[in-house]
Amino acid sequence: MTSSHVLKFNNCNIVICEFLAFIQNKMDVMDEDSMVRLCNSAFTEDGKSQRDLNDIIYLFKGTDPEEMPLFVARELQKLPAITFDHIDVTRLLKDLLLFQNDLRTIKECFITKKEFSNLKDEV
Repeated sequence: MTSSHVLKFNNCNIVICEFLAFIQNKMDVMDEDSMVRLCNSAFTEDGKSQRDLNDIIYLFKGTDPEEMPLFVARELQKLPAITFDHIDVTRLLKDLLLFQNDLRTIKECFITKKEFSNLKDEV
């Protein structure tokens, strides 16, 4: 496993570890299977098995973020690139639908500047 350095602050601990920083920051945009495959190929020196990776992802997802240390990467070139093949498209589509619904609600509930100006003139 790559070496990790822990910096202690009053409010949180910061751990310098590219492997854990990658998982912590990408688990919201990648499905677990893709993350495991990418980590297995990109972090070979860590010697992580698929089961270890699944356990780590489960721990991140099941723990309150306020209780976790902040993982950061010192050497960004060690982080693997995420291609479109690795992104959870289902999640993107769900977010797009939520965005469309929010936009529709805004259009239905708010008035235009012209309508506001006319209302102001009436008052």
